[in-house]
Formats: sequence, structure tokens, C-alpha cells
Amino acid sequence: MRKNLLFTAIMAGVVALNASAETKKIKIQGSKGELSTIVQTPSVAEGQRCPMVILCHGFGAGKDEHQGMMKSIADSLEVEGVASIRFDFNGHGESDGKFSEMTVLNEIEDALCIYKYASSLPYVSKISIAGHSQGGVVASMVAGQLGAEKIERVVLLAPAAILREDALRGNTMGKQYDPVNPPAEIQLWGNIALGGDYVRTARDLPIFETACKYTGPACIVHGTDDRVAPYSLGICYDREYPNSELHLLDLDDHGFSKHFPEMKKIVVNFLTKKDAAIGERSSVAIRSSKYPRILEDNRVVFHLNAPTAHDVKIDIDSKKYTMTRDEQGNWTCISDRLSEGFHYYFMLIDGVRVTDPNAEPFYGCSAIASGIDIPYPDGGERFALKQDVAHGAISQRRYYSTTSKEWRRMFVYTPAGYEKGNQKYPVLYLMHGGGEDERGWATQGLTDIILDNLIAEGKATPCIIAMLDGNTNDFESELLNDCKPFVEKTFRVKTGAANTAIAGLSMGGIQTLNTMVSHPELFSYIGVFSSGWWANDMRGNGMNKQTQQIYDNMAKDPSRYKKFKQLFITMGGKEDIAYNNCQIMMKHFDEMGIKYTYFETPGGHTWPVWRESIFKFSQIMFK
Repeated sequence: MRKNLLFTAIMAGVVALNASAETKKIKIQGSKGELSTIVQTPSVAEGQRCPMVILCHGFGAGKDEHQGMMKSIADSLEVEGVASIRFDFNGHGESDGKFSEMTVLNEIEDALCIYKYASSLPYVSKISIAGHSQGGVVASMVAGQLGAEKIERVVLLAPAAILREDALRGNTMGKQYDPVNPPAEIQLWGNIALGGDYVRTARDLPIFETACKYTGPACIVHGTDDRVAPYSLGICYDREYPNSELHLLDLDDHGFSKHFPEMKKIVVNFLTKKDAAIGERSSVAIRSSKYPRILEDNRVVFHLNAPTAHDVKIDIDSKKYTMTRDEQGNWTCISDRLSEGFHYYFMLIDGVRVTDPNAEPFYGCSAIASGIDIPYPDGGERFALKQDVAHGAISQRRYYSTTSKEWRRMFVYTPAGYEKGNQKYPVLYLMHGGGEDERGWATQGLTDIILDNLIAEGKATPCIIAMLDGNTNDFESELLNDCKPFVEKTFRVKTGAANTAIAGLSMGGIQTLNTMVSHPELFSYIGVFSSGWWANDMRGNGMNKQTQQIYDNMAKDPSRYKKFKQLFITMGGKEDIAYNNCQIMMKHFDEMGIKYTYFETPGGHTWPVWRESIFKFSQIMFK
């Protein structure tokens, strides 16, 4: 039975608030008696706090043994303003208990006692944990039990997770035994004997199952010539952790005898740097990457391994960030706070603009770009996949364009239940912006997710959405002669103006306006997002309309444009590049008595604004 975990101190006052650095030796009650413990504290002014690291030694070692590993790390941490607490596990060093009664489970209990004590210290802000060998296994499991809310960072040095396999095959530290019925004691060296309980409990030890519950930043350091715990174990930990970095030291052993200073530098840098690999992995990072990472304040940590590069920058939101290089050729930087939603970005490697190999590619900015999606403050419920919502589908459809004399492509959203029924649906023709294509609304726009959620809540009418490629010199002909007939032939759509909508963003918004002016009789619902005819006449890019001529023609018979059920105009605030054009356009509409609904949201000319636009427009279409 676990003993009552009380703290006892052999010194009065234990560790008080310090005006200067100090090291104190105390005793803390552990699972099998008192644990000999050393608390090392940097200079902490009264009222100030500092982080603390719990240091766990390995199998058969002690708090000041094995090249003085724990003490050496503690000394370096003190210089960096970080407190530490190192101790002998039960049955080790100066702590109570017998080594033969030691088990990993007991050591986990000991480490939890140390954590409880450390968290009670008034000058301690955040607590991290580090461990070597078996102490690494203990550290990983303690962190898994306590979670990232209580453990700030984790460091594993040559973690000996092989101890479970050793117990199963009956061979620990080179000593063989019956793994099914282990003896009461297994003689290891000198007078040191391992107890049978160690083997019995180690066989079922949920090492990785527990460790992976920790989601905070972790650092694993392993030598590639480790004969005690193969470095493949370090790789396993790195794969299990969602937020980790792995350092493999070439041809080094279990105790890091060849790269001890480098190992210590990695550990101390990780435990003391302002921003470790913290935050959440980007939702659009590729499967095998842990970067980019989004911090709580919406700054982003970018990472790239490019040992031969000389200069690397991140180009995002019209700002360039210079990345810094470590000794292994890893480049990192942290952006300023980014607004919620989707952002394009590029990497500049020695002046060459490329995509981030850690992130999914998107077509935008007239190129294949990288992208990142910043979480919404409300959890993004409107734009999130939900288990209790019936989901529609987006299909890719190819058709031959008689307008452009080539095969082209569209993406088509059909609502949940479309495949099984015979119901007909109204249809929306939806266009992307300049520098993008038909993929934009399906990927960056999250159109299907938005519609699924709104339909499930009864806020939107189930409909079909044809997301078209607006990159053509004659969009109206493409839409009316090719896309619209193809959709009406291929899908179960309701025809007629009352069942037809058209919308687009930026360039797609102008294409929508141009089509609306020429054929107002075909549509009852018009959506114009971050767009408006240019204040000055403009030709080209498939938008062959002279602005003043458009207004003059509309003014001849404005009644043609007063029959729409909805003319919905949105803008991303004054920072939207189309803002002035839109204001002038709406003034003309006012003069002609053309009614419209205007919605404005902060965000500029970006996808977060356009997601909001389709979210709003979908709730007034076909109503």
C-alpha cells in the first residue's frame, strides 16, 4: 500500500525565497522511505519566481554519479536562472530502501513525490522533468500521468525503454533468468541484486502508452552507439510525441562520454530557451512533420532542416522573418501574432522562393504556396468537422470546354444524402479569386464543412455548389455555355432563377458582377465578396468591362437589377484592397435604387474574411 506522501526536511526553513543562489540538501518522503534530495536554486529576488527542473538518474546510478551528469546539468541550469531538484531513487545513493525492492513503479511514485514538493515551493513558476536511462523512462511516464498542464517540458537522455523487453525475455543487464517465474533476487554485480518484483512489474509496464499522453514540448538525446538502450528507442519516443525534437549524437554511448558537453548544451538550451517546440501542431502540417507550430498567442514557430543553406526567411502576411540556424543545420523562427484563419506563406532559401516541406501545399498567389490555419478563439465551431453532423461530399468533375477548346475541371459539393435520394437541389456557382483556381473554395475555403454544419443546424438550405475555374478569358461564355449545362445535366439540380445563385471573391466577385449585369434574369441570389468594379476603367484578365460603361448601361434600366432576392456584398474592412472600389459601387447602386445587403468583417483581403462571407451568404440563399 502506498504510504502517506508527507514531506520531511532535515533543515529548518527548507528552501526559502533567496536573494542569492544556494544549494540545500533535504529529505523528502518517498514511496519506500526518505529520498536524499538536493535543491539548487539560482538568485531569486523576493517576490520573483523561476522555473524548476526535476532530474532523474538512471538504473543503479545516483544524483551525483555517472560523470556527475545530473549535477553538471543542474550547475548549468543555475547559471541560466533555472532551479533544479535532483534526488536518489529508493534503494540508491543516500536514500532509504533496498535496491532489491526497487521497481520502476516505485520510482514513478518517488518522482511524483518530488513533483508535489517542487510544486509547493513559492518561488517556482513552471516545472519540467528530465531523466537519463531508466530515469528517462520514469520522466516520460510521470509527464504522461501529469500532462502538459503540469509539466512544462520533458528531456529524455538515452531513455532505456528496453527494460520492458528485457523483462519479457529474461535478460537484464546481461543476467539471464526465467521471465515467467523470476527468482526472488537476480545478482547483478558485487552485492547489487535486482528483485523479482522489478521483473514482474516491468513486463506489463505501459511505457509508450503512458508517455504519449504528454503533449507538451519534449527533447530526446541519444547516442548512435548506445549498447545499453539502442537509439531506435529514442526514435520511437520522437514518433510517439506530438511535439518533440530528436538529437542523435554520432557514435556516442549510453553515458555520452564522447559528446558530453554537446549533450549538456542541447539539454540546457532546450530547457531554457524562450520558445521550445511548444504550442499546437498546425492542422495543415504534413503527416510526418511536427512543424509549423502555433503558440497560444497565435504566433507561429517555423522550422527547416537545411544544413547547406546560408540564409533562410519566412515570407508571410507581407512580412519577412529571418530564421536562425543551430549547429545541426536546423533553422527556426517565430512570427508575430497572426489573425485567425488561413494564411499563405513561402520560404526564401538563399533568395529562392520555395514551399515549406513541412506543410501542405496550396495553389494561391499564382503559385504553389504553403499554408497555415490559425485556430479561431471560439474553437472555430462554425468551421470545424463534427461527429454528430451528416457530411456531404466534394467530387472532382472534368468537362470539355467549348469556349476554351480544352478539358477543364470543377469541384462540386453535394449535401449529405444526395447519393441515396432522388431529390433535386438549388445550385450555387462559386468562383475563386485571382491567383487561385477551382481548388480554393474546396480547400482554403472549407465550403463543405461550413455548409454541412449550417444544414445540420437548419440554418442553410441543402444545395449543390459548383466551384468553378475562373481562369479564362471569357468567363461568361464558360459559365453559360459549358459549366451551367454540364451541372444541370450531371446533377439533380432545380433550374430557373429562383433556384440559382452565383457568388465569387475578388476576381470571382467581378466575374459575378459582370455576369449579373449581362444576365440578371438567370439568378436570384448574388454574392460579391471583397470585390467591386474598379474605380477606374479596367480591361483584361477575363473581365472585359469598362467601369463607367457598366454603370451607364445599368442606369438605362435599373429595374432589371431590382428583382434579386438577395444581392449580398461583403468586405474585409477598410484594410481590404477592394474596399474603395466597393464603396463607390454601392454608391452607384444607391443612386439607381438597387437594394443590397452589406456585411463587413475585419481581416482584409484574406480567406478568413471569405469563409465568413460564404458562412453568411449560405444562410440567406434559397430562403
